[in-house]
Amino acid sequence: MPAVGISNTVSRADRSELASRGTALREHAAALRQRLGADFHIRCEWPFVAASNLPLAEFNRVFERSLVGSYRCLRRDYFTSEPIRSITVYLFKNDADYRHYARDLLGDEPKTPFGYWSPAHRALVMNIATGTGTLVHELCHALIERDFPQCPTWFNEGLASLHEQCAWREGSLVGLPNWRLPALQDAIRSATSLSLKDLMAKTDPAKFYGEDEGLNYATARYLCQYIQHQRKLREFYARLKRDIADNPTGQKTLQALLGSPLPEIESAWRRWIMTMHFSE
Repeated sequence: MPAVGISNTVSRADRSELASRGTALREHAAALRQRLGADFHIRCEWPFVAASNLPLAEFNRVFERSLVGSYRCLRRDYFTSEPIRSITVYLFKNDADYRHYARDLLGDEPKTPFGYWSPAHRALVMNIATGTGTLVHELCHALIERDFPQCPTWFNEGLASLHEQCAWREGSLVGLPNWRLPALQDAIRSATSLSLKDLMAKTDPAKFYGEDEGLNYATARYLCQYIQHQRKLREFYARLKRDIADNPTGQKTLQALLGSPLPEIESAWRRWIMTMHFSE
């Protein structure tokens, strides 16, 4: 698959930019090799410099498919703005190494056992022993930060969470049911679920995270999967980004795109949720 944003005809300015990027990546990779030592493998492909103490074959698979492959799909489907600065990716083979190097390299104390995106260090820091779903989730955050900095928190987390469990189909990533589904179905059955209006009002982190964030994540994820099911998710992202100043919650965009008022959309969404199944 060709690299996103590079045509067959490369101008002199483009060649200069590509050469500059290559030099920057190589210098960054050399610094990481010196810092991390011989136990780590390192690979570069714009915008990534990735370091891992996984076995080489496993590292190559994660780098080529889960990282670079997902990046290309996400760029093509959603994110028109290419990163202008490199992203460092740490793929640690176990929890102990993940926590040790997060402290040693970045001065971080991870709040999650899975991994995280550090905007301050422009780094994806992963305990890859837990799987690659969090890697793609956090990659979405890194790309949204550049492409759509005004993105409402509910949609930022919904789109990222959608890609925790996904499959490749016709060159795109398609979200599949995951572990967040049963809790959402239980909330719908017990009439304790979150309305879509209330979800979409959670436009900033202070409103989204906290005591009810588990339900917030699940509701946001499965709203995004429902929009995807309607084959409208790419268009929703593009319209939301275009109209964010006049429509900060995304509610008007959703109603216009699906052609129904929000209560009707919510009723159809709830019925659809209850037809879904997930088994680990």
